[in-house]
Amino acid sequence: MRTHRFDLTAFLQAILLYNHHIPQKGLRHKTPLQILKYWYAQKSHLFKKGPCNHPGHDMFSVSIDYSVALPGMPGAPCKGPHRGYDAKLRHR
Repeated sequence: MRTHRFDLTAFLQAILLYNHHIPQKGLRHKTPLQILKYWYAQKSHLFKKGPCNHPGHDMFSVSIDYSVALPGMPGAPCKGPHRGYDAKLRHR
């Protein structure tokens, strides 16, 4: 790790996520999750909560339906002089 410099934080996080499921030599050829579960079984008082497997990235996307947005919210349907202008353009 000392000789390799990571350009992006996201790249390093992806590498850590990838390595999380691969047996590591320093962990006696077990995955980090297997070792966490072993330690939790032996000394659960050291943990605030139990280890669990959450595959994939922690980020998710949210789609918002702006057709139900309240007036004044960003992306809400426009009410005003532009509404009539937009309607005229659609009919052409």
